[in-house]
Amino acid sequence: DIYPEVESWGDDKIIKTKKCDGVSIGANSTILCGITLFDNCLIGAGSVVTKNIPKNIIAFGNPATEVRNRN
Repeated sequence: DIYPEVESWGDDKIIKTKKCDGVSIGANSTILCGITLFDNCLIGAGSVVTKNIPKNIIAFGNPATEVRNRN
């Protein structure tokens, strides 16, 4: 939840995360809401994804950074 409201339970705003075809997400990764993981990207284990990951990219770390292209 990007806009957490401790006192309000019924009006929370939900921003969806989108995972496209062929995406692999390593164990214990954290992906913030509103992020898009494009086709065939790979997220390394334990990564914290704070921005969109383009198509065919390998990314890992905290925050996750693009390391190389899968092609």
